[in-house]
Amino acid sequence: KDDKGGMVTQLMSVTVNDANTRSVYINFGANEPAQAPWNNILGYGNINTTLNNLRDETNSVTPFGVTLLDGWDNVTEARQRTGNNTGVFPDSVIAGGYLDFGQTPMRIRFTGLNPAMRYNIALVASQNEGLTSLVQYEAAGALDTLEARNNSNSTANLNNLAPDASGGITVTMTKLAGEKMFLSGAQLEEF
Repeated sequence: KDDKGGMVTQLMSVTVNDANTRSVYINFGANEPAQAPWNNILGYGNINTTLNNLRDETNSVTPFGVTLLDGWDNVTEARQRTGNNTGVFPDSVIAGGYLDFGQTPMRIRFTGLNPAMRYNIALVASQNEGLTSLVQYEAAGALDTLEARNNSNSTANLNNLAPDASGGITVTMTKLAGEKMFLSGAQLEEF
């Protein structure tokens, strides 16, 4: 309050970034874009769909890119929504994405990476139909699993990855249980 009893409130957002890392965020969405700092790949996940020059958390252009090495069967919006963006990623990311019915592993490739650096990759998959969808994620020998059923708070984490000689990391997703596999979003962290 000031000396006359007046008061003004203003909502503000503060973002803190780690000076020793940089991250890019990718929304694999049906048609709902996520706000910055998210890079959006919207629509069907067709084979060789590529998004280059991803923007990082400071909105700076990076040399990073992502390519879908395999085509997904469909898009979906039947995913979890927290209603207040309290999940591991925003509702606009976890609420939509790709789905696949097949038994063949699906792959995405991150490109433009620096072979002298290391990378962590966090992937999220979500669906709210109550169906089992257990998937194993693998890259450069790192493994993790994630159950997409009713998921809004968990990620599959592949850590301390070294890019190959061409500056790429390929993530392979293999369905372990259930009839569908999902992909909603990813974070690539360089350190």
